[in-house]
Amino acid sequence: MRPASFVHVVCLGSWLGCLLVEGVIEALARRDRELLRAVSRLHRSIDLWVEIPAFSGVLASGLVLSLDAAWSNALIAKVALGTFAILANLACLWPVFRRARAAQADDFRAMQRHSLRIYLAFVVGFPAGLTALALGLARMGWF
Repeated sequence: MRPASFVHVVCLGSWLGCLLVEGVIEALARRDRELLRAVSRLHRSIDLWVEIPAFSGVLASGLVLSLDAAWSNALIAKVALGTFAILANLACLWPVFRRARAAQADDFRAMQRHSLRIYLAFVVGFPAGLTALALGLARMGWF
């Protein structure tokens, strides 16, 4: 496996694991004011220290891999879906950071409002990312 492929797979795994953990903690905190306040701070920290570096690594290694890729319709679809997932994740950063500020101010309504935007980004971006992953695994001959 080429170094760029290895980095791509490691970053993808980190990003996926991060998203799954965030999904669990977000679901648990949905209606609990105190837990939502804690999750708001945790999600912000997870984004800063794990998620942003992980999807940035996916993007950077994907760009390196694309330089000498044998392009096909399946690869174009994979890249488009993966790019969409990254863009959805980027769009999710704003409400995550805003919600963390609302948590500091103990503004439960604002925390809930920003949470809805976070859930929307997840519902839109996660399936696109999973589909891109499945196309990548198929390309590698895993199924």
